[in-house]
Amino acid sequence: MTGRAAAAFASSIALGLAGCALGQMGRPVSATAGEILAGAARPPAAIMQGRVVFPQRAVQATYDEIGMAATVAFINPDLNQTIATTRTDPRGMFLLSFGFIPQSGKAYVLEAVKGLQDNAVGSDAVRVRTFVRWFGGWQSIGTGGASTIVINTSTTAVATIASLRGTDSVNPSNLFGSIRFGVSNGDFPDTFTPGSTAISTPEFNLVYEYVAAALQEDKDPIDSVYFQTGTYKLKDGIGGALLGPSISYLTPLRAAEGDTVSIYGSNLVPAIGSTAVTFFPGVAAPVTVATRTALKVLVPSGAKTGDVTVTVGGKSAVAFISIIPSIGGGLKLQ
Repeated sequence: MTGRAAAAFASSIALGLAGCALGQMGRPVSATAGEILAGAARPPAAIMQGRVVFPQRAVQATYDEIGMAATVAFINPDLNQTIATTRTDPRGMFLLSFGFIPQSGKAYVLEAVKGLQDNAVGSDAVRVRTFVRWFGGWQSIGTGGASTIVINTSTTAVATIASLRGTDSVNPSNLFGSIRFGVSNGDFPDTFTPGSTAISTPEFNLVYEYVAAALQEDKDPIDSVYFQTGTYKLKDGIGGALLGPSISYLTPLRAAEGDTVSIYGSNLVPAIGSTAVTFFPGVAAPVTVATRTALKVLVPSGAKTGDVTVTVGGKSAVAFISIIPSIGGGLKLQ
């Protein structure tokens, strides 16, 4: 599944964050009576430490446009109610405290929302999710997070599947420990183990690609990915990176070894993984700048007149370039 390394990197148009019932963001919502009673005989408070990992954003979303902090919401899925919220620091770290201990063993939704333009009203936002539960300490569906709760593309893929298929089909309680953070399966940065999750590895891989592709384009996977007649799909207009690269033009059309060549087009980088560029006859070229619509590469030693090939996720696009040969002493023939 070599091509999957190019698929990737979870989020949405805010629109009041429909579907996640965040309520009044930034202000905790009171716990239910049942949750308070469930924690009445326990210590007075619980503290969750975690980290939110937002993958590389689309090129049009500059760092100045992205809010420095994300809002993290702790949600009771049974009531579709936000119980508590907090904010991450610029590194994505957060602490979430409660005045009670949540019901032991119950699966809650933990969601992070990060907006563009300093989270201005009406601006696009990205969302990532996971499931967490309390067993004398916090647990999540992922392990290997250095004693913190991690929310990333992998957890969002699993949470998206659970949301789309419903809890009757995918029991959140069976998802805990299914993701191993930082241990690559050869295609993605984390490893998913199906176990008793009722989610197959191919299913996870496909939804991961969709979630990551939506993220890269500043779209919400919770809204962008849907499940229809047993098949996962992306809404129209999303996921161009999954279609493979295309080249509009390159400049200059004549270059010599060591020169910088700019390649313009679309879908030139994957959500995860990297872009490969080769010059005829198959000589790899260093990529110095890479965005979805433009690449800058150095003409490698041994390149000859012919096709420049850009490969993303196992799919390729080509454009013709003339190579200026060099003569002794590094002189270039014009």
